[in-house]
Amino acid sequence: VPACSGHRHRHVYHSLASGLHVRTAPTTAATTIVRLGPAGSKVTVNCFAVGSSVFGDSVWYHIVKPLSGFVAGFYLDTGRDPAPGIGHC
Repeated sequence: VPACSGHRHRHVYHSLASGLHVRTAPTTAATTIVRLGPAGSKVTVNCFAVGSSVFGDSVWYHIVKPLSGFVAGFYLDTGRDPAPGIGHC
């Protein structure tokens, strides 16, 4: 994801669900790269994108740690979507 690979501010959040899917694109139809561990797993976000809706929330975050991919904003403890201070991919 070239637009997200630049040197932007990075923010750490926690997953709200066990086994959160990390996907290749901001949609539930995209291939799952990996599933994260238990709820509370840390992820480092560098930008957000608008994608398919997950329970009414269409914001997805591009994460760079523990690996690179997209996770649905509905499942992160951002407080609101898009999270303050996170730029668009």
